[in-house]
Amino acid sequence: MMNRSLPFSFLSLPLAFALFVPGFAMAQAAAPAEADPAVGQSARNWQITPSIAIDGTYTDNVNLSANNKTADFITRISPGIRLAGKSARASASLDYQWQHYAYATSSARSNQQQSLAASGRLELVEQWLFLDASHNISQQATSAFGTQGVGNELINTNRTQVSSYRLSPYIQGRLARFADYQLRYSGTHTSADTGALSGAATTTESWNGQLAGVTPLTLLSWAVNVDSMTINHASGLKNQNDRLYGTLTYLVAPSLRLSVSAGNESDNFLAGVERKKGTSGLGAEWAPTERTKVALRKDSRSFGDSFSADFTHRTALSAWRLSDSRSVRVPTADLAQGSRGTIYDLLYLQLTSAFPNPLERAAEVERQLALAGIPANAQVFGPALTSQAFIERRQTASFTLTGVNNTVTFAADRSNSQRIGTGIGLIDDLSQNQEIRQSGFNANWAYKMTPHEVLTLSALTSTSKGSNNAETTLRSISLRLTTQLGVKTSASVGLRQSHFEGTTGTGYDEQALTGAVQFKF
Repeated sequence: MMNRSLPFSFLSLPLAFALFVPGFAMAQAAAPAEADPAVGQSARNWQITPSIAIDGTYTDNVNLSANNKTADFITRISPGIRLAGKSARASASLDYQWQHYAYATSSARSNQQQSLAASGRLELVEQWLFLDASHNISQQATSAFGTQGVGNELINTNRTQVSSYRLSPYIQGRLARFADYQLRYSGTHTSADTGALSGAATTTESWNGQLAGVTPLTLLSWAVNVDSMTINHASGLKNQNDRLYGTLTYLVAPSLRLSVSAGNESDNFLAGVERKKGTSGLGAEWAPTERTKVALRKDSRSFGDSFSADFTHRTALSAWRLSDSRSVRVPTADLAQGSRGTIYDLLYLQLTSAFPNPLERAAEVERQLALAGIPANAQVFGPALTSQAFIERRQTASFTLTGVNNTVTFAADRSNSQRIGTGIGLIDDLSQNQEIRQSGFNANWAYKMTPHEVLTLSALTSTSKGSNNAETTLRSISLRLTTQLGVKTSASVGLRQSHFEGTTGTGYDEQALTGAVQFKF
């Protein structure tokens, strides 16, 4: 297929889009509700919540040093804003924090960091032209084999700020009364302050087209998909992946559907040499109840076999998920998509029946996690900070349990990442290791002592092993008391102990006492 590329300055539009959606919401809010009840209801669907937090951390090892520990008191001032809303033609979610860290023993250590998770959708032409956009900023480990830490306030040269944004306009509609169509362009732009993604940004561009319809046999449906993706690396190299395939899906029963697909695919992931292959696949989706879902998929692809198996189940007081998959991963595209976190997603699933409205459900998830002192976006281990595609086998198991006074969350993760080919000319973990294996778990137990006080015990362990014999292990445990001082004010105090060891001799032990106050306007 032809390599289609748009000027990437075009991707600065998400910033304008992020500003436009709140403005659109506030414009609706300013309209007189008496004149049009629908307008008043639309205005109430938007929530804007400014906040400010002040944290204090006393640590006995601010530099994460093995033999030269230095104690310090760190103050963090963090103003932020949250936005969530949905109207007839726009929806958006934004969570932004600017963080200033000040150190008692040395002003030279002072630094600023940002965190952002923003996404939105805009209907530009009614029922035809749409625009999706997202922007994410986070702190990530530069290398899985460098010093790992649990607090961004600690001085760590193995940490960098990563920014990634995505713009995706698309059209969809009905074609001649026999098929639905969709044509989508997606572009991502990813960069980091240091590490493999620093300097020139890595961009990913893709085109996706689909025609889908039903046959005279009403239980049998069909679809034809055309996908094309280009990865533009900072080194100047490009990777291309093109795929054309058709799918037949048969509705065996209301709760069971089976699918079969066939097509052709080409890529140049292996040393820049194009390879072509016929593809085929089988899939099944089973939903015996509205609370339980099982999805299975196996495909023969140009890079080898891929598969996915996913099981989810929810009750009024719990949510469970098991998954196993093998596929090609494009990390820069994943960073642009962003994720609220495994625990957030599970609790969101659990509350489906109790809070059918997505906005109300999201607000309740955030309220429960904040009261329990459980971070929504906690990771077992961070993503590979690389721009090259790789084959990943990933297995996860997670659950949430909620009761009158107790909340338990657990997430276990294991991955095996394999480099495709000889690399892309940049130095990162996958250029120095043919294979990287990572595993670990994150667990939390929150006990409600009173209606406004919660004691939370958290534990984390993660291990990374490379094929060149590099290995790191991080273990951390913390205890935190969170209390609601008022409707909009909360405070917490906690203890933390961390232990890290690695083959590069960067091990350390760290203990810390933390305290925080947060006020929402």
